[in-house]
Amino acid sequence: MNANDITVSQKLKKLKQELQLILSVMNEAYQLFHDQINKGLQTKYKAVDDPVTILDLLIDEFLKRKLLTLFPDYGWLSEETKDDIKRLEKKQVFIVDPIDGTRELILGLPEYAISVALVEDNYPTIGVVLNPATGEIYYAIKGFGAFLNGKQITTRPHSENKPIIIVSRSDEKKGKFEFLKNKAEIMPVGSSAYKLSRLAKGDADAALTFHPMHEWDIAAGLLIAEEAGAIVTSVDGKSFTFNRSINTKIDSFLAVTKEKEKEIKQLLKYKKEN
Repeated sequence: MNANDITVSQKLKKLKQELQLILSVMNEAYQLFHDQINKGLQTKYKAVDDPVTILDLLIDEFLKRKLLTLFPDYGWLSEETKDDIKRLEKKQVFIVDPIDGTRELILGLPEYAISVALVEDNYPTIGVVLNPATGEIYYAIKGFGAFLNGKQITTRPHSENKPIIIVSRSDEKKGKFEFLKNKAEIMPVGSSAYKLSRLAKGDADAALTFHPMHEWDIAAGLLIAEEAGAIVTSVDGKSFTFNRSINTKIDSFLAVTKEKEKEIKQLLKYKKEN
């Protein structure tokens, strides 16, 4: 074993230890979620069409307290926490969405998720996505595969004539995927993190969102999808970086299996040209 092998081995050991601690906290968050939802779901609006529930706030506070107690030197970026730019000074940063898919939670659709990514040098090294409604827990370590409830998962091409594309439920309601009518099978799903995770386990050939979102919406799911074999970029082909200084917005994403990449991108090119 040479020095590089030892370094990789040590790095993997550290990542596995971090993952186990994060998974333990996520299991506690799962219990907190169900304890609270049995008491009722209080909802308010941060802005028009931007709901937040008591669960968003409770899960956010719980994750921040637990994870930063375990990892006090790490930074924090979350949808429900006021941004502290000191995170930019940290080598490792948690990027968290306590409830990704709040609208679906309110509607009673099981398409929401608790999303936690650990980012180092502007890219996720660990991603965990938990769907409290279904009990699915997806996770990945950079370079070492993606897993669902302990079993490794990979993307897979579908043999049907039409590709299956997971799309934004809100975009679909606005008719943004009419151009795919008769060309693809459309599967609306709420949470972006859950879209990417569903692609990772082989439920579709691609996952696609046109509307803007934030780093916390996709950081964990992106790593899970990539580790399962998908290619993930913005719709116009740009790669992503995370823990950016001011603007945490992302304009779109396209995650696609390698086998269907050319076909799906050709469909999107048709939209752009027409």
